[in-house]
Formats: sequence, C-alpha cells, structure tokens
Amino acid sequence: MGTYLLTAHWTSLFALFLLVLGIIAWILTGAYKKSYGLAEEARRAYVMNEALGWPIPKKKLTEFFQRFSKKSLTKARGTTGTERWFASEAPPGPKRLLECSQESFFWTHRLMQHAARWALGITIGGLICVALVLYSVAFTPWLKGSDLLARVIIAVVLSLITSGFYSWCRLFRERSAQVRDLDNELEYLKTTQYTLEDVLRIVHEYDCLIMDTPPVPDFIYSLHRDELNKLWKMRTS
Repeated sequence: MGTYLLTAHWTSLFALFLLVLGIIAWILTGAYKKSYGLAEEARRAYVMNEALGWPIPKKKLTEFFQRFSKKSLTKARGTTGTERWFASEAPPGPKRLLECSQESFFWTHRLMQHAARWALGITIGGLICVALVLYSVAFTPWLKGSDLLARVIIAVVLSLITSGFYSWCRLFRERSAQVRDLDNELEYLKTTQYTLEDVLRIVHEYDCLIMDTPPVPDFIYSLHRDELNKLWKMRTS
C-alpha cells in the first residue's frame, strides 16, 4: 500500500497547493463573471445591429473598446476584419433576426451538450480521486497529525471542485434543452405571420438563459467548429 501513498511532506505541500489554487480560482471567477457579462452585452448589441440595423450607442461602443483587449477585439472581428458571424442573407428585419437567432440557438444547444459531457468526465475523474484519498485515510492506520489533516483537506477541496463541475454539467444539460425548445419555437414561428415582437420575446428568453449559464470554453468550440458548421449547412440546405 505504501508504494502509492504520498509522503507526509509532499501530501502537505499538495494540500497547500490545492488551497491556494482554490482561493485564486474563486477570485478569478468573480472577475471573469464581470467580463463575461460585458461580453454578453456586446454580443446582444451586435446581434441587434446585424439583424435589425439598430445602431450601437457611441457611449456603449466606447465602453466596449475600452474594456476589451486588442486580442479580443481582433478575434471578434475575424482575421480579415470582414468575416460575418451569421449565414442569413435576409435583409435587416424580423426574418433576419429569426434566422440569426436560430443559428445562435443551434450552436449554443450543441456546444452546451459537448460542454456537459466534458464536465461529466471531469466529475467522474474527481470522484475517483476523492475515493482514492479517502481510501488512503481509512486504510492507513499509521497516518497521524499533519499528514492526516493534509489528506482530509485534499479530499474536501477535491470534493468542492468535483461538485462544482457536476453543477456545471447539470446546468449545461438543462440550458441546452431549454435553448432547443426556444429553437423549436422559432421554427414554429416561421409557419405563422409572425411580428418583430414575437421574435424579440424568444430572443429575450434566450438572453436571460445565457446570462445565468457559465460560458462554454473556447477549446470546445475549436474542437467542434467544423462539425457544427457542416451540420448547420445540412439543416439550412
């Protein structure tokens, strides 16, 4: 058993590392939420400008440029500066907003599905790690003092991290299903004499859902971008 157990020295260092990492993550999470909120505000302003021709107020536009880094602004514009976000060819108006929103809902629904799978995988890995630590505590009777305390701290911190990822997994799954339902509502609207207000109501519901959901990591978008582009073309062809 001793071949896989950490020494008291390294166990204490690892416990301290996890504590510091948890504190840093907590601080960065708060700052990231503020940045994400601003990014969502910019996204909504862009969608309304792109789909309806509504101008972005100069004061708000200045704030966006001040708060975002040059790298983020370049990425948002696209590598050429002329890349469009939406495939819709409709002129500005209710139809274009509906089509742009459907494209957004399509991507959000599927990216959240992938994010939920990643979060579930990390949750399972975290549970295995917690089980191993608890096993070492329960079946190593010679553990005493700081070594025992360090292992308990490791188990607690890992449990908190694991529960956080499990919460994300549940939230991504729930939001993905809700966005799919909104997409179905837009699909139904296409068969009716809908108005701008009808589309805006659904878009507003979508915005409220997104603001209460953690962002999907960029690497998930990069991994599945080509696949989802093909699926979207198949849907609209």
